[in-house]
Amino acid sequence: MIAAKLLEATVTNSLQFTILGIPAMVACACALEVSFTGWLLIPLLVGAVCAEPALLTALGLLLLLSGGA
Repeated sequence: MIAAKLLEATVTNSLQFTILGIPAMVACACALEVSFTGWLLIPLLVGAVCAEPALLTALGLLLLLSGGA
């Protein structure tokens, strides 16, 4: 139950970063003249950057709940 709520919070919280993150990453990729393969990897990079803060928080909370920290 707790893990499901944390995953749901990860998706919800990461949406706020996409509003600023996606245009910034696309602008950087255009400025650096990224190759076709690089453009294919941008969605993966965007997903990682957007989800990282919430996932780290969820991991920390799960570690605290399990007594492993």
